[in-house]
Amino acid sequence: MKNIKNNYVKPIYLLGLVFITVFSCEREISDDAVPASFSNTSEVFLDGFSGGMQFQAFGDIFNFQVDNDVTYKGTASMRFSVPAEGETGSFAGGNFFTGGQNPDGSSFYAGGRDLSDYDALTFWAKSSISAEINEVGFGLNPEQGDQFRVSLKNVKVNSNWKKYYIPIPDGSKLKGEQGLFYYFEDAEEGVGYTFWIDELQFENLGTLLQVESKIFNGSDETTSGFTGVDIPVSGVSALYSLPDGSHQALDLTTSYFDYIPSELNVVSGDNLGSIYVSGAGTTVLTPTLDGKKGQGTLTVESLGDFLFAPTPSQDAAGVISLFSNAYTNVAGYRNNLYWEPWQTTTNADFSVTGDDIINYVDFNFVGNTLTEGVLDASAQSNFHFDLFIPGDVAGAQLNVVLRDFGADGADGGGDDSEIGMTFTSFTAGEWNSFDIPLGSTNRDSLGFIIWDNVGSTLTNFYLDNLYFY
Repeated sequence: MKNIKNNYVKPIYLLGLVFITVFSCEREISDDAVPASFSNTSEVFLDGFSGGMQFQAFGDIFNFQVDNDVTYKGTASMRFSVPAEGETGSFAGGNFFTGGQNPDGSSFYAGGRDLSDYDALTFWAKSSISAEINEVGFGLNPEQGDQFRVSLKNVKVNSNWKKYYIPIPDGSKLKGEQGLFYYFEDAEEGVGYTFWIDELQFENLGTLLQVESKIFNGSDETTSGFTGVDIPVSGVSALYSLPDGSHQALDLTTSYFDYIPSELNVVSGDNLGSIYVSGAGTTVLTPTLDGKKGQGTLTVESLGDFLFAPTPSQDAAGVISLFSNAYTNVAGYRNNLYWEPWQTTTNADFSVTGDDIINYVDFNFVGNTLTEGVLDASAQSNFHFDLFIPGDVAGAQLNVVLRDFGADGADGGGDDSEIGMTFTSFTAGEWNSFDIPLGSTNRDSLGFIIWDNVGSTLTNFYLDNLYFY
């Protein structure tokens, strides 16, 4: 199954009626040119599109059209053509939404549906062959992203019409939703095919039952963070009982969950599902979905105010920045290449009030790529980085190596060279600033930075302000 990528978004097509104490999260609606209330129209596509609908393809091919020959009910259906492997377009995908950009290309106008009265998006579907559609769902909002996305994965279809249900986890959060339906599919074992969808609409069935919901896949997790740091929640899911008695697994975003804290004022939440540390202490968060208690908990310990790294003083004109909010960073920097099988290092990167921090945990060694290709730092004389060790510094060592790929610009090409230093002295609880002289050679085709704890006690640290000057 593939993920939907923003760079697949292509032109928007206008569709007419006829084709031509609990942390609570709700869709945030802009105050600019927004009506007092949104339409609660249930229809998306019956024999045509409801008013204000638009379509945005994820790929280069417009693979959707209205079909007046094959229908489940009425006079028209939605037909989707999935290309075979190797054909132009390579996959079929797109988003149907209300509101968006004006036909003349001017700024976005307000749109959206009030879905608070409904508990499911339903549709009928069939296909030319037996297949599994990678993903169908709703909640891709052109202006505000996918905070309230809901989807079904690997949806089985065949030559017989069947009704499908996408439960709405909590309709009270969807009072101005723009994204009403999206799909993503590629060839079945290399074979292209066609599938149809009809009677696409929101319904209040009253027969859907939430069986369970989970955060962290139902486990109890513990984390810590500084004031202002976002606390990530992962492993979210829900299971519903459908009208026919079968169970339907639902893929949803964390924004649908609310949280009951054991202690107040330690963490706060915003209206898009983020949780962040806001005060001192420790609290246990118990999730709820549409008022029903979920499985799994999150214990959050506040580490207090964050000590920021020193603000860089180098003139930006002479700096090549890899990672720093003080400068414009080069494109292509990656702070973890995940070299296997010996690497244990993972990331717990975080941001504090807009300042991004690299956090390596379970550290033994890690590689960075500096840019797209190789980096020419021949006009710079030093490499700088700031490092903070939150734990004990006794016995800690850090070896930092910059590898130059040589004239052939390729790693392992036979002309590689390295420069670096080993650091053994650190001040606990403070940012430590280090510089590595580049020398007169080995700096015009830089490809990697390699960080290594030299088998020492260093397993957790923060990095900021990585740049050449």
